[in-house]
Amino acid sequence: MIRERKEKIVNEIIQITEKMSSIVNNGDGWLPAESMNLLKRSRLDWHLSLTKNLEYWIQNDFQDNEYAKLILAWTNLGAIVEGSLKLVLSIFEYDYHKDIDATRKRNGKLIESNNLSLEKLRIFCDGKIWELDKNRNNWILKIQQFRNSIHAYKDRTIGTFEEFFQDLEYYLNLLKSIEDRIPYPDEIDKNDFL
Repeated sequence: MIRERKEKIVNEIIQITEKMSSIVNNGDGWLPAESMNLLKRSRLDWHLSLTKNLEYWIQNDFQDNEYAKLILAWTNLGAIVEGSLKLVLSIFEYDYHKDIDATRKRNGKLIESNNLSLEKLRIFCDGKIWELDKNRNNWILKIQQFRNSIHAYKDRTIGTFEEFFQDLEYYLNLLKSIEDRIPYPDEIDKNDFL
């Protein structure tokens, strides 16, 4: 993938993430209280910082045998995938609480959406967030497995930088899908949402 295309993808990911992260400052009065409480406790500033760090991976021509850098690239992508899923579930925390799902319970109590592991997020979102697209579930599983290469003692498949850049483009499409679900205050009548 050529550098200009990589830059365009990363810039678009950053712009969308900035817009989504601004909800914390602009959500009072139009988001339900439980959603705002979760969002105010979240570290969307860290999420945005990790997203902006994607620029690092396009500034250099890394080689696939630079294992530490490749592992950290996958870890970076995995963290922002997880954060984006938590963000959308936090916004819809009320609906999340209404959905009975045993995979989201610990000791009989519901786990808040912002405390779900990527595995539990992946399982929950399959059939609920992306109803008809099984590829997303498989893609998140792949990102999860490559991200887990951070536990470097065990031999694992970690892909290539070219694959990483292709997956950044896939993430951009996922992010757009997530953003389309967010009812920004200037796009809704708050009485319809609350």
